[in-house]
Order: sequence, then structure tokens, then C-alpha cells
Amino acid sequence: MFTLIDLTFFANKEFTSGSALIESQAASLGYLRHIKERVSIEIVKHMSKKEHRVIKNGLQYHFFKSNNHFFSFPLKTLWHIRKRQPDIVLTQGLSFPFQVLMLRLFAVHKTRIIAQHHGERCGRSMIKRIIEQWADKCIDAYLFNTPSYADERLQLGLISSQNKIMLLPEGSNTFRKKNKQEARLQAGIASEGTVFLWVGRLNDNKDPLTILHAFAKYLSHNADAQLYMIYQTEDLRPAIIDLLNQNDLLRGHVRLLGKINRNHLEMWYNAADYFITGSHRDYGAFALLEAMACGCVPIVTNISTMQQYLQHGETGFLFPPGDVEVLSLLLTILDQYNIEEMSQKVADHFRTTYSFEKIASSFYDICTSLLAAKQSHYAGDRVIDMVSSNA
Repeated sequence: MFTLIDLTFFANKEFTSGSALIESQAASLGYLRHIKERVSIEIVKHMSKKEHRVIKNGLQYHFFKSNNHFFSFPLKTLWHIRKRQPDIVLTQGLSFPFQVLMLRLFAVHKTRIIAQHHGERCGRSMIKRIIEQWADKCIDAYLFNTPSYADERLQLGLISSQNKIMLLPEGSNTFRKKNKQEARLQAGIASEGTVFLWVGRLNDNKDPLTILHAFAKYLSHNADAQLYMIYQTEDLRPAIIDLLNQNDLLRGHVRLLGKINRNHLEMWYNAADYFITGSHRDYGAFALLEAMACGCVPIVTNISTMQQYLQHGETGFLFPPGDVEVLSLLLTILDQYNIEEMSQKVADHFRTTYSFEKIASSFYDICTSLLAAKQSHYAGDRVIDMVSSNA
């Protein structure tokens, strides 16, 4: 059994309790319960309140007070890690390279450092990039959702070797595929027609207007279709209301549900036939993974994360961001497919590739291989052989 510290330098100042912070990050922490019998784990996070500990679901969380300054120096955290002498430290995010340098100085020699990318962009200033290059020398391996997000860092020399890069989703969910008719009864959906579901922010990046314009064209082909929209922010809601008021067909077939309790999301994904989104950029694509877990067939943009999750269109449909014509054409050919067969294929793909169980198993293999190669100066270079063979 090896020891692991899951470390986040970012200070979540909006939370007043550690338990609330843990609950908010369930999508990224869920893998832990699937390896805790084989690994000695501690989770270290930062907040704006004083140091404290929380035990939840058999896992120990340690919270330290800190801030998010680029050159912040979390001395208590670093001394804590040195005393623990973990075999592996998994640092969440790439926005704190200075702290990674300090971590390497304080950690004992045996400690391997893995850094997980969460969609952070490269530093723009030369000083920050130089520090990122220095931090790279301390990092044994990187975890990315897709290879494309590592390309810029490789080209800029912020990651010294392609062999350090491994693929692992940053999170998942516990949703499951259930009986569709029962889910529709619970959701209050009386229609027997095709049901589409939108889950996401109403902003330019998610591009709901492209979806609505394409859906308006599709309704002339399938007058029984319904689109339900669940959203957390309302940036473009006035524009959407104007569009619905100008189009009688849309107004009768689009339901704006607004924000709903997360406990009800699983029901909605199971009630719908298709999950649809217009994202121009989406690193984690958590809503997509939730939909896939429930067998809700995805219709999403062909950006890198979506391509990766859908096997480049094998388990869903892809269209160019912002392209109303291609999307409307795609919608008209959906009746050529067996929705039940596709639904089961999507759910099976999620379970075998993106579930917490699979993420935990893959991460465990990465760690054990990294530790086996710890005598090598470039330990990370030798891990990739195993990961590539299992990809």
C-alpha cells in the first residue's frame, strides 16, 4: 500500500465550511472511495478560514488557511506534507507553479509529484512561463482530459517531454441509466415525441441560440419534438425569450426550466432521448458525462473534449460550433437510428471508460508504475508505455 496526498493549492474562499467544499467537488473527488482500501489517502485543501480537519466517508480532509496569490507561500501545508512523507502527491491544477517548486523543496526525495490539468491556460508573462518551466522539472507526470490541451504547453516548452503526459478524466458522476418511461412520468413529460435536453449556462460560450435556431428548423420535420432547458445562469435568457416570442413553433415546444436541484438531474437525463449543447469551449464537460451515464445520447460540438468522450462520433453526434445549418441537417437524420440501441451503447461506454471506478483503476495503475520507476531520474518518461498500451 502506498500513501497519497490529493493536494489543491487554490483557496476556495467562497466556502465557510470544509464539508460544503467537499460536497461541491464530488465530481472530482468521487474516485477516492474506489481506491481507499488499497491506498492510504489524505486530501489537503485551502480556504480562507483557520486550519481544521474533516473525516467524511472514511477519508481524512485537512484544510489550511491560504490565499491565491501567485507567490503565496503555504508554509504550514508544506511542513505538513513533509511530515507525512507521502509516496505520491497529486496536485490539482497547473496555476500554482511556484508552490509546486516549494513542494519539491519540502517533500522528501521519494515523493513523486503528479499534476492534473483542469483547463487552466498558460501563463502570459515571461516570468510566469519561466517558473512553469522550472516547476516542470519537479513534476513526474501530468494528467490531461485530452492530448490537445497539452499541445500548447509542449510547444512553449512548459512541459519538457511528451512522455510525461497521460490521459485521465478530471471527474465523473454516480448517475445510472434507468427506465425512460418512469423517468418521464416523474418529470411530468406527457409527450411521446422525441425529447431533447439542454443542461448548461445561457451564455455565448454554450451558445443556446444556435441550438434554438436549428431546433426551429427541425420542428418542421418533427412536430412532436420537445426541448427542455435547465440552466444555472441567465445571461442570454432575454434574447431567448425574444426568440421564442417571435416564433410560435418554438414557443410551443421549448420549456425553460431554469435551475433545478442536482438530485433531480439524473431523472431528467433519463427522461430525455438526446442531450444537446453548443459549447465553443468546454474542458471538463461534466454535463456531457452525466448525460452519457444515463444513456442520454449526446449531440455536441466537435471540440476536443467532446471528440475524446464520444470516440470521434462513435457514441454520439458532433457538429461544428455555431453552425445552424449542419446541426439542423443532423437533427433531421436522427430517425434513421435506433435510439434504444444507441442509448445502451452510450451508457456502456461511459461505465467502461469514464466511471469513477474506471478512473480510480487507471489512476492507481499510473501511481504504481510511477513508483516502480522512481529510481529513474525521468520517472514519468517510463510510465507512458504502460498507459499507452491500455488506452
